[in-house]
Amino acid sequence: MTNRVVRPKPKPDARRVLICLSYAGGGTAPFRGWADRVPHDVELALVCYPGRERRTREEMPPTWAQLLADVELAVEEAAAGRPYVLFGHSMGGAVAASLATRSAKAASVVLSATRSPTSGLKYTLGPHDTDDEYVEWIREKAQVPDEVLEHPELREMAISMLRGDITALHDLVYDPAVRISAPTQVLYGELDEVDEAAVRGWGEIVTGDLRIDRLPGGHFYVPEVWERLPEHIHALREDG
Repeated sequence: MTNRVVRPKPKPDARRVLICLSYAGGGTAPFRGWADRVPHDVELALVCYPGRERRTREEMPPTWAQLLADVELAVEEAAAGRPYVLFGHSMGGAVAASLATRSAKAASVVLSATRSPTSGLKYTLGPHDTDDEYVEWIREKAQVPDEVLEHPELREMAISMLRGDITALHDLVYDPAVRISAPTQVLYGELDEVDEAAVRGWGEIVTGDLRIDRLPGGHFYVPEVWERLPEHIHALREDG
């Protein structure tokens, strides 16, 4: 086993796996509670990107290709040969989509709060923005307690993680020829800037079955929805 995969409640005999990919600057913590929300035959596996949590001593991938290569290894380890649903939130959705265009291994793909590359919606942060701009974004968008941002060392760590992910994300170049053949579900918050218009373009990229669902709240929905988000994943319900 490596440090790439976190299994909050290991189920080695589970026949399916829900593999989660986090948003920019995020780790595995926001997803760990979902272990109690998945069907009994599903194991929850969380991908830990380099540069955080148990991988703090590793360098963050500076390019999108390097990040994908690392995540691809993590997904293979997490699945362990079993069918899996690949879930990504925000930047994690972009990672999931990129992986799905390279491989048809995922039984299903879920893109949560992830803009379509054809939408024209621009990223609000850049690799060279100031620390203050990063803190403002974290306060507005991310699930980071204020106590973290008020602690100098933790604040610096949060900024560093987010800046590293944003650097890799800005290296992503959309190829209009790529397609996703796996059945795909798109989730978006009714109050998020990643709204219906921003996700509708996935219909041009997904050649398999496509389902689009609107949920209450903003970029992270509302707390009670986030807490139970696996219950909104259609691929888990229909086979559960």
